[in-house]
Amino acid sequence: MKVQQGCNSSSSSSSVAAAAAAMGIPVTTEEELRRNDVITPDDVLGLQKITKNYLCSPDENVHMIDFTRFKIRDMETGTVLFEITKPPTDGRKHCDPNAGRFVRYQFTPAFLQLRQVGAT
Repeated sequence: MKVQQGCNSSSSSSSVAAAAAAMGIPVTTEEELRRNDVITPDDVLGLQKITKNYLCSPDENVHMIDFTRFKIRDMETGTVLFEITKPPTDGRKHCDPNAGRFVRYQFTPAFLQLRQVGAT
């Protein structure tokens, strides 16, 4: 499956569904997208929930983007709420290509009370 580059939206993730509707992007499902030969960023904006699987393979990362570290923090206090670092591959060539593509967050209800959250 090919993933088309580019996107016509600059909406925040909290309003993706509303932005998609305002731009006339039809609601879609993961199953519908998987039947397409090409998936565009606008197609993805039509999703109403997270996908069960990845929509593209690691081989389709044509820009070679590699997320090696991710941190979420309370911007008012500077407290680090979550941090993860991708482990080094140690030159292993036969590792799972999907390793490191999934992160599960398990925040307490207090997380929703934070006024400013930052990610780097």
